[in-house]
Amino acid sequence: MFCLSCSASATPNLQPEMEVELQKPTITNTIPTLLPTLSTSTPTQYSAPVQPPEILPTDAIRTCPEKGTITNSEIKSPVLNESLNFYIYFPPCYDPDFSSGYPLLVLLHGQIGDPQMWIKIGITEKADDLILKGSILPFIIAFPFEKQFLIDSRDSNYDQAIIEDLMPYLLKSYPISEDRVQHAIGGLSRGANWAFQIGMSNPELFGSIGAHSFTSFGYEALKLPGWTENIEQVGPMRLTFDIGEKDPYKKYWDAFISEFQQYDFSFEHRIDPGEHNTIYWQSHLEEYLLWYSAGW
Repeated sequence: MFCLSCSASATPNLQPEMEVELQKPTITNTIPTLLPTLSTSTPTQYSAPVQPPEILPTDAIRTCPEKGTITNSEIKSPVLNESLNFYIYFPPCYDPDFSSGYPLLVLLHGQIGDPQMWIKIGITEKADDLILKGSILPFIIAFPFEKQFLIDSRDSNYDQAIIEDLMPYLLKSYPISEDRVQHAIGGLSRGANWAFQIGMSNPELFGSIGAHSFTSFGYEALKLPGWTENIEQVGPMRLTFDIGEKDPYKKYWDAFISEFQQYDFSFEHRIDPGEHNTIYWQSHLEEYLLWYSAGW
């Protein structure tokens, strides 16, 4: 049994030297000064829509603001018995009355306790760029904060809070499609572990899961039989894993992928140049967004 993230005292899971805490976001195209130059390796290409989004005429796209908007909010969480904080991204030309509903992407941060982690490495800037080019559909992104990010995942109700408190609130409060195929969840590092667990446990809510630099909580393999059987009854699940070839936690990734491959369940997995840090994740943002949007 391998267990990277089972307890706060498990040193391999804390990763402070890997997940560098960045400067407060400025939402510009400038890479934070704490980061070295990004890798110039050619990213894997995914097929994605290339026509302007149907929900926004081409003329409207040209008149959109250059950026989407990001707001900070919180809700009461009965599951956590406290508030649940989250950031939410609205795309350029966001229409609060869009009747068909936007696709939703829920992105979970790593084990540094920063709900803006994805925003700081440029995910919303990249989304703006791809949306305004007409490469992907406009969509909404939610970034929930795991306040107790150091505790054993088995002692945490974070996953339940996302399913029972956050998702109902998002679907009720914003013009989001109710179709599970239009919902995706992803994360990096500890967030990848959570995304995989939440998505596999709740296939009626999510049609795509992205596990970036997945490290494993250590007990997922035990749940695979029940998860895969349940998903077969609900509908197809798009699932992808990726990790850097020099990631120090890759041995846990390797062991889990090997176990998962014994099941008759389709999923993608990829090893790329890089380590377990913001440089690696920044260099793959466009790939991630193209992959998620291809399912919409």
